[in-house]
Amino acid sequence: MEIPFYKMQGCGNDFIIFDNRRYGFTMAQLSTLAKQICQQRVSLGGDALMVVDNPRATGDFRMVFFNADGSEAEMCGNGARCLARYAYEEGIAGPTMTIETLAGLVPAWREDQRTYRVRLNEPTKYTANLDFSKEELVEELLEDALKEKTAKSGSATLDQALEATGQSLRQRVQGISFLDYVELGNPGLPHLVVGYPQLAETALADLKPLAQALRNWSALPKGANVNFVAVAPVPDSEILAANLAKEVSQDLVKPAGQVIVRTYERGVEDFTLACGTGAGSVAYSLVQRKLVQTGAPVVLDVLGGQLAVAVRGKQLDLIGPTNVVAKGLLVDEDVQF
Repeated sequence: MEIPFYKMQGCGNDFIIFDNRRYGFTMAQLSTLAKQICQQRVSLGGDALMVVDNPRATGDFRMVFFNADGSEAEMCGNGARCLARYAYEEGIAGPTMTIETLAGLVPAWREDQRTYRVRLNEPTKYTANLDFSKEELVEELLEDALKEKTAKSGSATLDQALEATGQSLRQRVQGISFLDYVELGNPGLPHLVVGYPQLAETALADLKPLAQALRNWSALPKGANVNFVAVAPVPDSEILAANLAKEVSQDLVKPAGQVIVRTYERGVEDFTLACGTGAGSVAYSLVQRKLVQTGAPVVLDVLGGQLAVAVRGKQLDLIGPTNVVAKGLLVDEDVQF
């Protein structure tokens, strides 16, 4: 079987996309297909498989999303932006469209040839300044780390490993300036927003033990995606330029501060190049804290590039670039489903 497909990426999240209305593959078949063709080196490779399917309600089309491990996901912000471009370029929808997802209806807009905007689910929970003692947090996280360690190498080695873990956690926890909790949608997608002023100077490998511990922190019943964020001031000249640009366009104006974000994602269990819902949660938190200039989208520097989030009350619009990497025919002879 030959399946026409697009390979696309948005800020480093890469997707395989095709129109399932032509084939009518079942959900079980799509899950199996995702596990096979998302493999690196042996097939197309990608973070996920997305397909266009027939709408069930009032949307222009339905988004069906399977992670590389074959699990279905409710919604993906960067994926929705890429799917919107695919739908526009394939004549499935116009420059303004509504995408049906498991998380609900997602409006999307074409800004220009490569820039697309989607509306994320609204924040349904926001807790600023989670109450915690840094020393108590270290002790709790260290206790969690102890449960995960094994004594395969002997107690001395285990003790040394725990001591090193404890030192690392103490050092990294001291760098936290605030902890906020945000859930998007209902049921809510949980995000922890971690203020970390030294983020730009800290290696991800050094942050990973803290990220892993916070991801499973007992104070968060559902766990959480962990978003580290730092806001660095920019020169007055850039602020002036942003103010002048605002007179021309209210969109895509850089705020008065460089916002750096690094996200550790549940499921992936590692830092990722970008997370659309994480970007929305961070932007919402920073606006509530008045740490960024309001009235313009918050521009976030992520590992995969830049994303912008327009925050108007609880309305969050994710804006960013899309890239068509390849178009072709899937003819993988090893694919079986």
